[in-house]
Amino acid sequence: MFVCLGAVVIGCVIGYVLHTHIIGWFMKTVPNDVLKSQGDTLYTFTPAESFLTSLWISIYFGIVLAMPVIFWQVWQFFVPAVDKQHGRGDRACGGDRTDRVGAEVSVRFGARERPINDPACKHERRAFRRDGS
Repeated sequence: MFVCLGAVVIGCVIGYVLHTHIIGWFMKTVPNDVLKSQGDTLYTFTPAESFLTSLWISIYFGIVLAMPVIFWQVWQFFVPAVDKQHGRGDRACGGDRTDRVGAEVSVRFGARERPINDPACKHERRAFRRDGS
């Protein structure tokens, strides 16, 4: 999530730097008779509208620019649930790394006893010895 947010923020900064060019590209698509009647300028009706327009253009540009990163992160989140090859691994041994870290913290601070070794998790046996080694 932080990767996606960082990508959007970086894209927004790039969009704000380029917002005058983006508005120029949008003005090229406006029909000529509309621009001629306005004196080749865009009208704003409130004092903050010109700033908010550039801000919203930068936000939309940042989201569009960050879409590949967002799609990749969403894909990486859902792939273990869909693909059997990626769904294996630590889940057979009681969860991912954060589960094991949380369990170890609760054991160290006396919230629960150490679990009995699970024969399916041979690579975890060393972490659950009673002598702490």
